[in-house]
Amino acid sequence: MRSWSKAARISQFTLVAAAALTALGACADSVSSPRLTAPDSPSFVPGVATAKTIEVCVDASSPAGTYTIDLSGTSGVVAGDIVVDPAVITLPGQNCVVVFFRPGADQTTVTTTLTITTPAAGTFTYTCVDDVAVGDPLCVSGTTGGNTATVQANAFHGTTTTFLFTPAPPPPPPPPPAGCTFTQGYYKNKGNALIAGNTNFDGSGLSETQILNTPSNGNGYIILAKQYIAAKANIAGGAGITGDALIAYNAATAYFATGLTIANPYNATYTKDVLTALAAALDLYNNGVAGQGNPLHCDV
Repeated sequence: MRSWSKAARISQFTLVAAAALTALGACADSVSSPRLTAPDSPSFVPGVATAKTIEVCVDASSPAGTYTIDLSGTSGVVAGDIVVDPAVITLPGQNCVVVFFRPGADQTTVTTTLTITTPAAGTFTYTCVDDVAVGDPLCVSGTTGGNTATVQANAFHGTTTTFLFTPAPPPPPPPPPAGCTFTQGYYKNKGNALIAGNTNFDGSGLSETQILNTPSNGNGYIILAKQYIAAKANIAGGAGITGDALIAYNAATAYFATGLTIANPYNATYTKDVLTALAAALDLYNNGVAGQGNPLHCDV
């Protein structure tokens, strides 16, 4: 049997006692009352509401550009809070930014109004969410709206507001000056909104714009139709028409009343040579070269 000295036994007892006290302390910590604490540093997924945080996003489907977010009427800010005002989002790129974050555990509620702007003309809508279990009480001005939203955050909850920008449609082209002629190429590329009707040309099943965009491939019907569509739009816009141009225009009008089609464009009267000659006369008119009492060509 092993023999222990007195000193060795005292030392062994001391180690065992120390270990027991350590274990007891650990147990005491493990059963102490839990404390509610929010995170001390940002830990968020862009677009998802996070505690202590007010986040602003611009929907990635919004047009590229610079978006500025201003804060106003801000209250409840305490020492240590981080406020970014104004904040800027540039698309394409990172489309979310944190405009408020609270590193500490102060439970004061912060309230602020977000206003987003961009140089382009258009309209904003937004959606607001928070990380509260029921409803969206921190979205003070509601969960949807325009370019201004009032939101809140506190030690345990935050909000994310996502704005969507819809650009204003481009203004319609100005009408041509009175007596002005444009070529069929102008109406094809820029001025198709000036073509009256523009739905079903001559029962062909194609609109005037579609005819203008159809390759001619030597087809007399299409060759004449393009010049006729332009001439008709020019007359509707106030351009006068006289002489050979008027004769060609009336002959073309009669041709398109015959029932001949793109697939069957010719008969004994209207041969390919006849159709291309009519088209050439209308081309001169559309270019302002002939056929007007006061020629004025305004193609741009």
